Amino acid sequence: MVIDFVNNIGASVAFVFLLTLMLQKQESFGNYEKKHKVIIGLGGGLLGIFLMLSTVEVAEWVIVDLRHLALVISAVYGGMIASAVTGLIIGLARFFLFGISAASTSALTIALVMGLFLGWISNLRMVFVKKYFIMNASYLAASSLAIAYFVNNLSHSVKILSYYLGISAMAGLLIYYLLMYIQDNEKDKDKILYYKYMINSMIDMISTHDQKGNFKYVSPSFKKITGYEKEELIGQSSFDFYHPDDLESLSKSLHAVINEDYEVTVQYRFRKKDGNYLWIETLAKKADLRISDEEEIIAASRDVTIRKELESQLLNLNNKLEELSNLDGLTGLHNRRSFDYKIEEEWNRAKRQKNELSILFIDIDDFKIFNDSYGHQEGDLCLQKIAEILMLSLKRTSDYVARYGGEEFVVILPETDQEGAIEIGERIRKAVEDLSISNERSETKAVITVSLGAATKVPNHENSFLNLINKADQALYRAKKSGKNRVVHYNEK
Repeated sequence: MVIDFVNNIGASVAFVFLLTLMLQKQESFGNYEKKHKVIIGLGGGLLGIFLMLSTVEVAEWVIVDLRHLALVISAVYGGMIASAVTGLIIGLARFFLFGISAASTSALTIALVMGLFLGWISNLRMVFVKKYFIMNASYLAASSLAIAYFVNNLSHSVKILSYYLGISAMAGLLIYYLLMYIQDNEKDKDKILYYKYMINSMIDMISTHDQKGNFKYVSPSFKKITGYEKEELIGQSSFDFYHPDDLESLSKSLHAVINEDYEVTVQYRFRKKDGNYLWIETLAKKADLRISDEEEIIAASRDVTIRKELESQLLNLNNKLEELSNLDGLTGLHNRRSFDYKIEEEWNRAKRQKNELSILFIDIDDFKIFNDSYGHQEGDLCLQKIAEILMLSLKRTSDYVARYGGEEFVVILPETDQEGAIEIGERIRKAVEDLSISNERSETKAVITVSLGAATKVPNHENSFLNLINKADQALYRAKKSGKNRVVHYNEK
C-alpha cells in the first residue's frame, strides 16, 4: 500500500514540476494562454489515467485511486478549460479501460461535471487554501456518494470510504503544500519581474556601485539620458565622468555613504557621451542586498539640467532685482536703503582692521530756488549731472556714493583720514561749481554750488556708525550756516 501511495504522489509531483518548467517563461501563475491551458488539460488527463491504473491497494477487497488529484492540479494551473479537458479524458479512459457499465457511466459523469465545477471554483476570488480544499472536498463528496450507491453493504461502504477519504485527504494535503511552495516561488519571481519592469521603465537612472565608485549596474534610462550603453559604464569608475570641479565634494559624499552610513543627496555635473555636461541630482545610500559580502551603493539619479538653468536664471533675475531695489531711479546712484546697509558694513570692517572711516554729506545750495525758477525737469537734470560728477570725482573702487534723499547725497570713504576727506570734498565742490549750471536767483552764487559736511573716525565698541553720520550732518549744518559752497569737517570750529 505504501509503495502504491508513494508512486501516486510521485507521479503527481512529477507532473506539477513538469508544468512549472514548461510554464516558467509564461505570464504569472495561472494566467496562461488558451493553448497552454489545453496542454495542461491533456497532461492532467494522462496523469489521471496513470492514477486510475496505479491504484493504492489497501486490502484484497479495497483499492483507492487518486484521479481527483489530476483534476485539482489541472484546475489550479489552467482553470476551467484545463480541468474540463482532464475530466473528459479521465471519463473516456474509464470506458475504454473497464468497459461500458453503470459504474463507468457514473465515473464519466462525475469526471465531466467535477471538471467543470472545479474549473469554476478555481476562478473564484478567494484565498487559495480555501479554494483548494473546496475543490478536493467537492470531488471526494461526489465520489463517496457513488461508492455508497454501488456498494450495497453498509459496513463495507463505511470501511471503504474511511480508507478512501483518509488516503485521498493525505494525498491532497501533500499536493497542497507542494503547490503552495511553487506559488510562493512564482510570487517571488513575479515580484522580481515587476520591480525589474519598474526600474527599466523609470525616467530616473538607477545604478549600483562598489566602494570605489565603480559602476556595477545601470538601468536602461542611462542610455537615453547620457548616451552610454551599459557596457561602456559597467566596471568603469564613475569619477571618470564627473566634472573636475565636483570631484572633491563627490569624494566626500562617497566617504559619508560608505564609512558613516549616511544617505546623501548631491548635485554634480556628469559628462555625456557627446562630451557635454549635464546636471545630475543623486540620492545615494548603502545597499542592503544580502546576496554579497561586499557592501555596495545604490543610487537614484535624475537629470536636473533644466532646473539648474532655471535656478541660474532666477538667481540672476533676483540679483538684478536686488540691484535695482538698491538704486535711485533718477540718478542711478545707490539709494538710502543701500546706504544703510553699506555704512554698517564699512563701519564693522574698519573696526576689525582699526582703520579710519570718513563720510561726506553733500547738499545742493538753494536748490528750491532753482526748482522754482527753472522747473522740476531742469531740477531733475541738475541732480543727474551732479550724480555724474560725484561718481567721476571718486577714484577708488572702494569709495561709495548714494543719493541720501531730495537734493542730498552721501559719500563713504574707507581708509580715509580727515585731510583726505577734505581734499575729496573740495574736489567735488569745485567740480560742481565748474559745471556752471545757472542759478541766477541764488543768494550764494549765480551757478549751482554744493555744501559738504565731513566726519572721520576710527570705529570702536563705544560708538556706532550712527555717531559718525550725526557728526557729518552737524558739519554740513555748519557749512550751510557759514556761507554755503564750502567743505566743513566736524573737528573744525
